[in-house]
Amino acid sequence: MQHRDLKPIPTDIHERRERLTWLDQHPAWCHPEDPEWPMSSDCFHIRFAYVQPDTQTIDHDDDSKNTRFEAWVEGGPWQRVAEEPWPRDNPYETSKDYRLNSAATDLETALLRFAAKVELHYGDDGIDRGRWPCWWKDDSKGPEACEDAGDGYCKHCGFGMETANN
Repeated sequence: MQHRDLKPIPTDIHERRERLTWLDQHPAWCHPEDPEWPMSSDCFHIRFAYVQPDTQTIDHDDDSKNTRFEAWVEGGPWQRVAEEPWPRDNPYETSKDYRLNSAATDLETALLRFAAKVELHYGDDGIDRGRWPCWWKDDSKGPEACEDAGDGYCKHCGFGMETANN
């Protein structure tokens, strides 16, 4: 999901490395009750797929159309899923924050896009900034809740209009 305030991916290799280290050590990945818990390995997931180049979707009927490689990164911070007594040893699980979904034709770029979205939505401290598309805030209105500011982004929430219309 594109947002007006999303920072561009750095081009300098040192800045790129720094961003990926920042991502791996981000506070959003810290387990709320156990700081020794492995961090990023549980909170974001990497997948890959071959997609149709023109639609960037997987054609499940004709696999021969899926010729473009994409690396996908998705994930989210820990969230509490049970109150005491909890059904298992850990009352938390990792979440899936769809605002963070990122893809690219190479893994490094997909991770850097993911890092930019983590920064936008969770800052440096891991606290959700509450940026949600209008149509997620008020599901009754659907995508029509967003209004184009004339630059391709919603004047209310800042998310891209192509997101609202997909």
